[in-house]
Amino acid sequence: MNLLPACVFLAAGLLILLKGAGFLVDGAVALAERFGISPLIIGLTVVAMGTSAPEVAASITAAAHGFGDTAIGNVYGSNIANLALIGGLCALIAPITVRPGVIRMEMPIMLFVALLLWPILALDSSLTREESGANGDHDPVINTEEARAY
Repeated sequence: MNLLPACVFLAAGLLILLKGAGFLVDGAVALAERFGISPLIIGLTVVAMGTSAPEVAASITAAAHGFGDTAIGNVYGSNIANLALIGGLCALIAPITVRPGVIRMEMPIMLFVALLLWPILALDSSLTREESGANGDHDPVINTEEARAY
């Protein structure tokens, strides 16, 4: 693909993404208010799935074409960018206040699950379906928060 069409597609995609992000946030807030659900639960489920959809598509496409390094790099690079870059930018705009329980319980669980990949890959430099399923099981985080919400 030539550079000009690629830049046009990139710019168009970013504009659509920005507008879609606004719709996602508005819809998530309305959903939380309508059903009386904690905004954290909505963030851990609905918003997380919505924002991860492009990453899933890119990683699956990369893996299907034999670019496993790109697929893994996309997943973990995105998490690092979300934590460091996006979290930091949000905190610069407005203070981020989090309940102490989230820091004590959910954050360590998420960190532990994310760090599971390192020894799995170190053993044989591959990620099987079984290992991937074990690494992707974030249900304890969601279930813990859901239990507290009720």
